[in-house]
Amino acid sequence: MQKIEWHKFYGHDPIQPISIKKYILDDGTMKETRQMTYECWYDNDETKEVVGMYPTFEIDDVVTRISDRNKLYCINRYERVFSEILVELLDSDMKRTGKTTYMEPSELLHVVKDVEWI
Repeated sequence: MQKIEWHKFYGHDPIQPISIKKYILDDGTMKETRQMTYECWYDNDETKEVVGMYPTFEIDDVVTRISDRNKLYCINRYERVFSEILVELLDSDMKRTGKTTYMEPSELLHVVKDVEWI
């Protein structure tokens, strides 16, 4: 199991991509995984020189709050312009509850396979 410092992975500095699998809610189950996705981090928007990457959130990603890792959520919508993510609380059977709330990306961690956030 990999140990990854979450504050560096999701931090304000660009990272090099790490090959890890994140869980998604597919057909109502959390058994599916897909490769973590990243976006380019440019030092200068004019030259488009890539200095690193940062992880992205996508619809159906299973996430948890940094401050309360006992609850799991599924991403329903991501408003990138306003940096708001609409998440839906999952019950203990990984079923959608219908209870939604908006969270900031800085509040969330992906639920990933074979990784321990430290």
